[in-house]
Amino acid sequence: MSVASVGVGVPRLRLPRSMGNFLLVVPAVTFLVLFMVAPLVSFLVRSLTGVDGEFTWQYYVEIFTTANYRAALINSLWLAIASTVVTIAVTFPAALHLARLEGRRAIAYDAILTFPLSLPGLVIGFFVIVLFGRAGLAQSASVALTGQQSLVLAYSMPGLLFAYLYFQLPRTLGILRGSASALDPDLEDVARTLGASPARITATVVLPAMWPAILSAAGIAIASSLGAYGTVAALSEGFRVLPLEIAEQGTVLQNTALAGAMAVVLAAVSVVFTVLNNLGERMIGRSEVRA
Repeated sequence: MSVASVGVGVPRLRLPRSMGNFLLVVPAVTFLVLFMVAPLVSFLVRSLTGVDGEFTWQYYVEIFTTANYRAALINSLWLAIASTVVTIAVTFPAALHLARLEGRRAIAYDAILTFPLSLPGLVIGFFVIVLFGRAGLAQSASVALTGQQSLVLAYSMPGLLFAYLYFQLPRTLGILRGSASALDPDLEDVARTLGASPARITATVVLPAMWPAILSAAGIAIASSLGAYGTVAALSEGFRVLPLEIAEQGTVLQNTALAGAMAVVLAAVSVVFTVLNNLGERMIGRSEVRA
């Protein structure tokens, strides 16, 4: 007679729910520890260790007192913030329009506007060179139309701003479009009925409602831009940002202690703007709960 025939079941091993939930996150946590936490700790230890193994702040002081390194940090911040401001100015009205679209047109716009996410930074840099380089399309068009050469923008700050717009646009647009889709159209209708102009409606109704999304989009755009390397490597001619300095110190000059200090500083600055992104997401969550 079998066990099943007498109705006696084989006992099953059941893990507590908390243990089961923990096991679900183990792969992700393991990955982050191995490929993010461990390298950062290693960088931190090296950056605080002197030549003779003693504790030192020397490398951090060097970043802020050496003109080239300080300029690279300021350039990184300025470029990330400036490109983010331009990106949000461009994507804000686009998000309001796309939020009202449905069907095939919405799918087509999504495919076009998210395409840059699939491109590496180096390729985006070469796109800018093709457009605004010394032998680029803009240069050829200027010579054909006016007989004179135009300004070469690819290797200057404007060229870098164009390149950063490529990969910032889809990141910010997705966040802003989601917020725009959640706007209550009745609020705009009421304001319009009361005689408010489109500009006033945007300033008094739309902007306050989308402010958390703008904050979140700005935080993630700046944080992702601070670490951009391939784009700047393709376009930089004398214009230095901190990722380039880290690569040079760590691979070319083999000064891993200084490279580690720069990496820690860059990570700390990125965390600040990541917190800004999280703050915006929490504000969005609270507004959705109230709604």
